[in-house]
Amino acid sequence: MISAQRGNSGIARHFVKTILPDAIEGRRSLRDVINGKVNWEALDRKGSKVRMRLGSTAAVRVEHEGPPDSSSAVLVTYLNGGKAYRVKAKGVVMAGSQQMNKHVVRDEPDSLTQAMDQFHHGPMLTVNVGIRQASTCRSIRESRRS
Repeated sequence: MISAQRGNSGIARHFVKTILPDAIEGRRSLRDVINGKVNWEALDRKGSKVRMRLGSTAAVRVEHEGPPDSSSAVLVTYLNGGKAYRVKAKGVVMAGSQQMNKHVVRDEPDSLTQAMDQFHHGPMLTVNVGIRQASTCRSIRESRRS
């Protein structure tokens, strides 16, 4: 198992840089996207086709506008400052846990709900340990062999 130092933030930052290039300084290289400063104003600019609503919660309800098989839009309800807002989109990426998504997405097909029920989650503790001397690692390795 591999755990990235900053979790999955690098993936999210690449999405943001692709959708809103001015939102993260630098080029679209791994180094620049991971380490670039965020331009918060670019994320939520009035009139922009894509807006990431700062200070908002994640979506609390997602559903198609009309029958899912023929709908060309998705309605997303989110909270900001305790008030509910609804926006319309061509599509939505539900990048959260499937344990939550199955409660937020209201009109997914039964087959998708069943697939989401197959995900089993549990807490995972990641610990970074600093060791001053390499001899400590050798003695741990030797004690494991015996």
